[in-house]
Amino acid sequence: MIKAVFSPERFTGWHMLGVLCLFFGTIIAVNGVLAVMAAGTWTGLVVKNSYVASQEWNDKLAAADRQAERGWRGALDYRGGVLTLSLTDAEGAPVAADRITAVVGRPTFEQLDHDVVFERGADGLYRGATALADGLWEVDLRVAQAGQEEWRQIHRFTVQEGVRQ
Repeated sequence: MIKAVFSPERFTGWHMLGVLCLFFGTIIAVNGVLAVMAAGTWTGLVVKNSYVASQEWNDKLAAADRQAERGWRGALDYRGGVLTLSLTDAEGAPVAADRITAVVGRPTFEQLDHDVVFERGADGLYRGATALADGLWEVDLRVAQAGQEEWRQIHRFTVQEGVRQ
């Protein structure tokens, strides 16, 4: 006759202790891995000092209103490692900017943030070279023009197989 390994008379307190340790050990290990992964990516900070940011809010709204009054429109594209910006004024004419820079990065992963400087091409478009892997990206554009307040625009898009989607 074959005797079962875990027959009721053979399941002891040590067996129960082993089952509980495996059960809770698995839960603790998974939580630990997830906590380390979460702490290593996004810091959770949107601003360094929320009180100071709240005091500057009205100034930022006024700057956004002045920017909207300009009527500039920026269209951003990404293909083959190149960000292309078409910048036009309210009448649809190309804007001659002195300097265009951008901070490019993942919306929730600050370690990949990097600066891109745009150069104006003969066709009136501005181009900046950067390699973007597949996934979600955010581009914070800043346009400087002599005698004007800095113009800013944020684009968020997905890259798939080296092309903006």
